[in-house]
Amino acid sequence: MTSRQSNREAPNYYLRTAGAKLGAKLSDYTDPAPALTASQRFQFKFMRADSVWLNAEAVLPADWKPGTRLPTIFWVYPNDYRSAAAASQNRRSPNRFPSQSALNPEVLVTQGYAVVYPDIAVVGTNDRYVKEIGSSAAAAIDECVRRGFCDRERVGVGGHSYGAFSTANLLAHTDLFRAGTASDGAYNRTLTPFTFQAEERTLWEARDTYLEMSPFLYAQQIHAPLMLLHNLDDTNVGTNPIQSQRMFEALNGLGKTTALIEYPYEDHGPTGRESVLDYWTREIEWFDRYVKNAPARSAAESVPGSR
Repeated sequence: MTSRQSNREAPNYYLRTAGAKLGAKLSDYTDPAPALTASQRFQFKFMRADSVWLNAEAVLPADWKPGTRLPTIFWVYPNDYRSAAAASQNRRSPNRFPSQSALNPEVLVTQGYAVVYPDIAVVGTNDRYVKEIGSSAAAAIDECVRRGFCDRERVGVGGHSYGAFSTANLLAHTDLFRAGTASDGAYNRTLTPFTFQAEERTLWEARDTYLEMSPFLYAQQIHAPLMLLHNLDDTNVGTNPIQSQRMFEALNGLGKTTALIEYPYEDHGPTGRESVLDYWTREIEWFDRYVKNAPARSAAESVPGSR
């Protein structure tokens, strides 16, 4: 029994006799979201300032015309690598059927956005995390602008879980993005003292790294609007709802543009129809207000880049 799929054909199972060219179809799954599958998508490489080559995938509206610059959302989830050679390997298949999960950011493509999945790479230890996520994001944006589909003045960032954590860090340490959204994230690493993600050291063994990686401690540096979303029954290790609650209190107390949306009876990622519809309604409204229709940067604002 095998499974077959393409970037336009939903995965289905087939029973095949050894040596036979064709198999009997056992399932009949259809495309649940043709409007998303019809999007234009392609993969590309980009090079960081330190000459490390990385990979990305872009998803554009079906009717996009070359040269048309779009508001662009970078959906991030950093990957850890032990070497530059490993970081340069492509982790995505061009023949993969598009994700249809509740947290699929490609719903934004139906609203006139480009969505980019860049490989935000951290090569080596987390001692270089802040610097490397910033340089990875900057290089990805430069390449998208060079390719003609990204409007540098209308770029947002979003992510879930470790991607939410990294969204907050990108806003705290760079001026690349006009706004961000972060769901079910962890923002204070002192609350996850016994390792996290690929970090194998405890807080007491790598105190400076834990503190530098905590966007909660750099909330005063977040100038772009940031919406936090969290599920109140989140049982994922490290992403207790208190993480978003305290981050919101910090941003709100500092006079930043922020919002906190909480969903009852949801675990690490919304599944209820009402929750999912509300989630994406708020995401679209936030990005429409602060990215798609963002006013031009004032002369007093810094040129987009890492700080």
